[in-house]
Amino acid sequence: MAIGELHRRVGANLRRLRKQRGVSQARFAEEELEGLHRVYYGGIERGEQNLSLSAIEDYASRLGIDPLELFRDPEDAEQAPPAAD
Repeated sequence: MAIGELHRRVGANLRRLRKQRGVSQARFAEEELEGLHRVYYGGIERGEQNLSLSAIEDYASRLGIDPLELFRDPEDAEQAPPAAD
């Protein structure tokens, strides 16, 4: 796996979840992830931000998903049903 691939996976999976919910980046960042700035969140989706494991756990908890769901290959995740809690 190339350096930076996990950043891109997490971002792509957050984007997929956001689009499934039908909301904008700004609304998703502010309401779903409770107060993230839309520009910072955009960087997360693009794989440009280096998130801590604690942040990933927090975001997953707020979204009601298993944190490992954010590390899945985004193409596989689109085809599979959401992970159960």
